[in-house]
Amino acid sequence: MEKSFRFNCRTMVNFGFGAVSALPEYVAKLGGTKILLLCDPGIASTPILDTVTDILDSADIDYELFDKVTPEPPVADILKAVDILRESGCDMCIGLGGGSAMDVAKGVAMAAGNDGKYEEYAGIGNVPRKGLPCLVIPTTAGTGAEVSIICIATKGESKLGVVDPLIAADAALVDPELTMGLPRKMTAETGVDALVHNIESFLTVTENPMADAVTLEGIRRIWTYLRRAVANPGDREARYYMAYGSLLGGYAMNLTDGAASVHGLAFALGTLFHVPHGLAVAMMVPRTMAAVAKGNYAKFTAMGEAMGICCAGLTAPQAAERIVGEIEQMYRDIGIPLNLRGLNVGITENDLERLTDEAYSQKRVMGHSMYQLTRDEVLAIFKAAY
Repeated sequence: MEKSFRFNCRTMVNFGFGAVSALPEYVAKLGGTKILLLCDPGIASTPILDTVTDILDSADIDYELFDKVTPEPPVADILKAVDILRESGCDMCIGLGGGSAMDVAKGVAMAAGNDGKYEEYAGIGNVPRKGLPCLVIPTTAGTGAEVSIICIATKGESKLGVVDPLIAADAALVDPELTMGLPRKMTAETGVDALVHNIESFLTVTENPMADAVTLEGIRRIWTYLRRAVANPGDREARYYMAYGSLLGGYAMNLTDGAASVHGLAFALGTLFHVPHGLAVAMMVPRTMAAVAKGNYAKFTAMGEAMGICCAGLTAPQAAERIVGEIEQMYRDIGIPLNLRGLNVGITENDLERLTDEAYSQKRVMGHSMYQLTRDEVLAIFKAAY
């Protein structure tokens, strides 16, 4: 069937080793005179921050540092940063780090350039106008937030997502060099997140030919290079293609309006137990994918073929079982836990109903899945993962 689709991509991308050196050029292009530089405490304690601030200092670009971004960032982080931006006279945001830092930068730029607060714009297409200029510099290969039109923050025990082309970063400097020192554990968790962005954008009710082309390339590259990147953090070729695959995942979500059921279940883990996003996504893949395969076995098998998994001679359910088994084997190879108890965050069997309710409330992402999970099926997945 012929499908209409939109490709919402506003972001200028400079990709490759050394891309961060172009920072002054892009600040000038975007008209920034004083920067609010946002990162988390972890990045603030590494040479990565020095690399960026040295570039700004050398170009005589004034900046204010906000290094208090937290994982699964609360709306309060965005409000606090907006106050600092206004008090210090900044007119541009730079997000340096993983998805949280980039989302906070996008959220601050949006909120500071509009009249309301972040939560007023939650949902799809609710942002009145373009906010302040925003540039992002990813230091992980995972979220695709550098080009996505999505920003996620938490309020209480709920995720508040803003989905709108107007919040996309104006520019992204995607420099694989900045991921070279990423620890193995973080490489594994963020790498699986990038893989799932491509997978879920392939297995979605909002599928389209362009998304299929992008996602199959992303799946192939990440599946080929993730083990290498984890095994040898200094593997430049692996780091290059992991950053590339993550970028494709961000583009894919712009083509399909975001992720699907794996993320719905992962959001519950992140919201209720503060499990880091990449790890939460990874935990929910095998059992959720086993259920989602029923929605379109042909596409699920095509995904396996992109991974190089031979399914010749197998029935559709057998092929799906083999693909899920290969994903679990990859987890063993890169050190991802295979059950919720392995997270050591205090989840008990009594929490599974609460997790199910939170996941099932994520109507937007849950509705994207080619196979629509019932509440009982969501609960069964959590029980199987426990």
